Amino acid sequence: MGCVSIKHIKSHYHKIQPHKRSVEASRGSISDDTFLIESLGYLYISSIGSGVYSNVISAKHMISKTYRAVKVIKKSKLITEHYSENCTLKESEILETVSHPHILNYYETLEDQNCFYVVTELCKGGNLSQGLYKKGKFSEKDVVYVMFQILQAVEFLHKEMVAHRDLKPDNILLEECDGYKVKIGDFGNATWFEKEHLMFGCYGSPSYIPPEVLDGGYNEKVDIWSCGIMTYVLLTGKLPYYGYDPLNIKIQVYSKPFQITEENSEGISEECKELLKKMLRIKPEERVSATEALSDVWFKNIQGDN
Repeated sequence: MGCVSIKHIKSHYHKIQPHKRSVEASRGSISDDTFLIESLGYLYISSIGSGVYSNVISAKHMISKTYRAVKVIKKSKLITEHYSENCTLKESEILETVSHPHILNYYETLEDQNCFYVVTELCKGGNLSQGLYKKGKFSEKDVVYVMFQILQAVEFLHKEMVAHRDLKPDNILLEECDGYKVKIGDFGNATWFEKEHLMFGCYGSPSYIPPEVLDGGYNEKVDIWSCGIMTYVLLTGKLPYYGYDPLNIKIQVYSKPFQITEENSEGISEECKELLKKMLRIKPEERVSATEALSDVWFKNIQGDN
């Protein structure tokens, strides 16, 4: 990729020489023992989670005494698409430019020979996927509130010409343990787009990817499809389409376009059903935008209150 040596392009982007122990720990799983990443200025608290190419830990910023989330990204797992034209980490550049009440606050990115360390605010309530696991499903009242916040953030991102491309319950974080104020996190698959050009590449979780991703180019409406799937999952505790292979999901979508039936819509209002249909239209040009979704009657009791 040719992007190992990175200059100080951004004010919150720093090349560092971390403590030897932190480098060794980031190559594999994070050690259970508390350790001090001296040159980063963070004290390791605990592991939050792990993914294909990163681990997320909670840490204490030694100067401010605040608690933050540190995403430790292994360079060996990254591909060219994860870097910007400046050879900096695209996720960091995007996070630095998208300040919104329902998007994770960004602090800084540090880098050593093996890893990037993307530092953001720490949300205490975990993610929606964890909440779904505990509850089974959410009430429509709570889902309306949550999706209104998410769509506000998506509307903002699309106006800033950013597509998230990986919206799902795992990446929606709850600010506190009680309540449903949420923030979108994990911008590892996010990218900038231009209205006159399509995006390419298959990113995100198969069950949340719209069919046009495998048909060729696509636009920002991929995020709307993902929001529609997420809305349905939060309401029912079930995925409308399931599988690990995106092609298999595509076949399911085309062979059985999304429909609301008595079997899968118990307790869901008519207003919600209509919005789901609009968000999950197969043709992206017929799919609602984030702005159109926010003005839908389903949100009539929440508009202006968030």
